[in-house]
Amino acid sequence: MPLFQQKEHLVDLQRVISAMPNMRVWAPTPLPLPDEMLAIATNAELAAVLRHAVDASGQPKRYLAAQSLLNRSQLYYLIDPARNSLPRKPAQLVRLLESCAVPYRQIVQVAEQWQRLDECRNAARIRLPEAA
Repeated sequence: MPLFQQKEHLVDLQRVISAMPNMRVWAPTPLPLPDEMLAIATNAELAAVLRHAVDASGQPKRYLAAQSLLNRSQLYYLIDPARNSLPRKPAQLVRLLESCAVPYRQIVQVAEQWQRLDECRNAARIRLPEAA
């Protein structure tokens, strides 16, 4: 006889279903970033903000990587202080900060700083021809 058709398991299943309306859905407690960290001027400062958010969340890095749709290696790359890199796409940054339970208004501030740094990075790639 299949497990779900046994009477004792059916009673347990009914008990679980009847308790569902009383169950709370887990929601992370918002973890605001310190205001002094939001004045991001360099790539290293952005990495420090991401590292602080990841550490403050208290979640395993593999969990945060899965939640933010990143590879674990990408997550470690983004928070590594020795590297001077930016996330390639703003969605990576936003998903990571959301997974770390950073408040929305601070996510917007960090994304605006990322955009400014990305524009500077792209401007540095464009080389003007030298005057003859």
